[in-house]
Amino acid sequence: MREGFKVTVSTPVPYSGPLYSKLISDNLKKKYRAFYKGNPPDDKFEIKVEKVSSNSLKIIDYKGFTIKGWLGVYRIRAHPELAKLGWDAGLGAKNPQGFGMFEVVEERVENN
Repeated sequence: MREGFKVTVSTPVPYSGPLYSKLISDNLKKKYRAFYKGNPPDDKFEIKVEKVSSNSLKIIDYKGFTIKGWLGVYRIRAHPELAKLGWDAGLGAKNPQGFGMFEVVEERVENN
């Protein structure tokens, strides 16, 4: 990397609605296919913002890269296998650097 060169990596802004959910969903399904060598049993996945503010933006410098991430409260609806993979591997990108980890604060099982 040349001196003075800076790269910014940014997660989508959670307020971007369906696009945010689609990007997180597509990334998780890609991880599922790579890990299990097949498609998830039910690929429905949805993530909605419950509580995120302008103070929720966290900016980290990691090995010369500026990474932007969002802390907040999100509601996730997913097949249990997809939800578990998200828990184990993280949601979104930059998981090896510790991004995308989450804590379950309330769990609900919906019967269809």
